[in-house]
Amino acid sequence: MDDKTKELLSLLRNHPQKEPSLSFKKRLKHELRQRVEKVERKKRYIKIGNIVSLTTISLILLIWLVSPSGNELLKNNLNSLLGNNTPNYGDVDESDNYLEVPEIEEIEEDQLPTFPESVELTYKELEWETLKKDDLLDWVKLEERLLGHLYGYEIIIELYAGNDDMEIVHGVITYNTETFTIHNIGYVHDMESIGIEVVSSSYGEDEVIYLIGVVGSPTLGYEYIFYEENEDNWYSYHHWGKPELIDIHEKKEVLMQFEGKGLQPPNVSILSWGEGNFVVADVPSSFQKQSVNIDENMLFSSTYRKENDSIVIDVTLFHESMEYERAYLFLDEKLIKTNTSN
Repeated sequence: MDDKTKELLSLLRNHPQKEPSLSFKKRLKHELRQRVEKVERKKRYIKIGNIVSLTTISLILLIWLVSPSGNELLKNNLNSLLGNNTPNYGDVDESDNYLEVPEIEEIEEDQLPTFPESVELTYKELEWETLKKDDLLDWVKLEERLLGHLYGYEIIIELYAGNDDMEIVHGVITYNTETFTIHNIGYVHDMESIGIEVVSSSYGEDEVIYLIGVVGSPTLGYEYIFYEENEDNWYSYHHWGKPELIDIHEKKEVLMQFEGKGLQPPNVSILSWGEGNFVVADVPSSFQKQSVNIDENMLFSSTYRKENDSIVIDVTLFHESMEYERAYLFLDEKLIKTNTSN
């Protein structure tokens, strides 16, 4: 707008009562028309710019979508919309994977654990300790129980809390006027777990030995109490297995079932009388000595069960993340493989 026009507009504002001249009106109209045309041109330029921009972007997208990478991305988006959440990223080079799935090697047949048709039980002579009398010191008597019989007399065991913080339970065996001490048979806070098995069985002819009874608990193991007649001595044998007397072979054998503790699996041992002394056979050791590829590094479990008039021992071997189970009949110092299932 020129200076003269500005001056005329100023006069008009300052003197609204005055009528503007005709020439002023024409000049003002022309000026307003130019301003309107300028605004309209600016709008057209903006509109054309938007159209050009959208067209260019659409063309670029179209070209990209028809390309291999764009086409693959379009497929993935369509799959996702249709409910398939597993995207397809095309052919992936296996060498680019960070996580490789190892090949599972097939175990050769000769590497599989071999369960023999029969197993000769391997017996070892029983190692026991002579019982002695200890001073009771400050022991506190908790209760007394029957342990067994000998020559018609009762054998009593008294249970005491020792002076070791009153936590451990010890036992004192009384027979006639004699007393003998057994240590560490249970815990004061777990008296219910302390079990006593009365056996009172005699073994041998010339040198008679009596298995009087068993006292103990799963937490600290069991003490097997013996009396030797000729030497007039009392003995104790410690084992983790809970006893059960059987007489299927006319030998009055004792099955000792260890129930398992920590990482140690359950296992069976057999207490028997042979050639003038007591012997013990451990089922896992017997298998390891007579099988081609069952060794001490393999986790081995064994339990027993009664079936009619027989004893069946179930063995389980854990090898290469697999479990292998077999059942064996216990037949007089030997285990015979059977199809009997648990």
